[in-house]
Amino acid sequence: MRLLIRDAMLLTLDPRNRLIGDGHVLVDGERIVLVGEGPPPPGIIADRVLDGRQRLVLPGLVNSHLHSHENFNRGRLDNLPHNVWMLYARPPLLGATPGPEEVYLRTMLGCLEMLRGGVTLAIDDIVHVPPTNLISFDAVVRAYHDAGMRAVVTTTTVDRPYHLTLPWADAVFPPGLQREFEARPRSSIHELIAFARRCAARCGSGRVRFALSPSAPQRCSRELLEALRDVQRETALPLIVHVLETRLQVVTGRLFYGRSMVAHLEALGLLGPRTALVHGVWVDDDDIRRIAAAGATVFHNPSSNLKLGSGVAPARALLRAGVPVGLGTDGMGSNDCQNLFEEMRLAALVSKITSPAYDEWLTADEALGMATRGSLGAVGLAAELGAIEVGRLADLVLLDLGSVAFTPRHDVVRQLVYAERGAGVRTVLVGGRIVVEDGVVTTVDEPKLLAEINATAERVRAASEPGWRRSRELEPYFAEIYRRANREPVAVTGRSLW
Repeated sequence: MRLLIRDAMLLTLDPRNRLIGDGHVLVDGERIVLVGEGPPPPGIIADRVLDGRQRLVLPGLVNSHLHSHENFNRGRLDNLPHNVWMLYARPPLLGATPGPEEVYLRTMLGCLEMLRGGVTLAIDDIVHVPPTNLISFDAVVRAYHDAGMRAVVTTTTVDRPYHLTLPWADAVFPPGLQREFEARPRSSIHELIAFARRCAARCGSGRVRFALSPSAPQRCSRELLEALRDVQRETALPLIVHVLETRLQVVTGRLFYGRSMVAHLEALGLLGPRTALVHGVWVDDDDIRRIAAAGATVFHNPSSNLKLGSGVAPARALLRAGVPVGLGTDGMGSNDCQNLFEEMRLAALVSKITSPAYDEWLTADEALGMATRGSLGAVGLAAELGAIEVGRLADLVLLDLGSVAFTPRHDVVRQLVYAERGAGVRTVLVGGRIVVEDGVVTTVDEPKLLAEINATAERVRAASEPGWRRSRELEPYFAEIYRRANREPVAVTGRSLW
């Protein structure tokens, strides 16, 4: 199918960073074949023409980090630090095993929100129960295919007992509780690696792809990390790992490894151009140097890091060092929405309270770059997406320039970042296919789907209550670890707002 967008304002984000006031884009199949200024050349034949008057066209937004398994937790949690919050987001004891329809519906809920907000690519880091549940994995992939989104999906991989991922466990947890954690079933390294290979083979290199995901260094044995490193070297798959999200994790790295978690990953050979470090709130100057030297990427999640009291990632220092930075929402349990416009705005705003040097504050252009292309290199899509340019995949968003967000119009990029909230998204294309039209997702029956989601979510909430009750019993132990970590001296400064 050939599709022509004409008479539109184009924010190309190409190497020349052109803003074309009156332009056209021709899409043939999945790819852009023509970009120009003024009316399209005579003789162009298109199966469909989109009227671009009063429309701003930009590359699709990229949600570089989310956890779709949290999508039914919207609005359930507040005022908890990360390690305490984790007790409820993923109850470590008495956790329920979701069926494939629940997994499909919760994934689809995120797809609806993201598509309507102009997100065309999601990098989804998923905890499956049990961790080698191929039926659950297939349900996630099916949801992204049915929604028409582009996605990179993972299977979160851990092999250490839950309590041993935290310092002082032997002193804080009663012996009986320690034995209970030890007794929880865990997959072997061989099973985890075999499962990852099966998932990668099922995805291939199409619209939904696969990435390796050692959850975090403290949750993985050295042997598991080395095994995943070897798979990555063999396959060139992306590798996504949570690193230094909290102050507690700075202390954990020091106590577990005698060095930073970034230095630990570097020593094991896990840093590289296809590695993404999620959060990176508490990286220090030496960490940044190591990340930059390896060519790795950082996924910045400002909303989640604020809500959990984790702090603010040093985005300016990372960018100055040459580290690519992508933007993510994180999961709905720690954010409550998956709105990349909100993340762009926050990323730019929070940088302004981390330093009095106002010439170092993030600009609107930089925030937009993080939301459109910052994460693409890590997942092998830098040459395919992120710009309106001939040869690239046609993942495009058309926004209403007649909305209040652009009235009066002074600077399109600044108003896109600071004033637009996603309400102005009118049309979304993924690979040349229209998946949102007039603000409505076209690939599914949205009212029917939302009714199914609401009914399922009620059942899930009821089924989660035993696990949450048990987590409430555990909370004092995890709160004590949080308090101990806050009493430990930490050299990194400027990462917290308190």
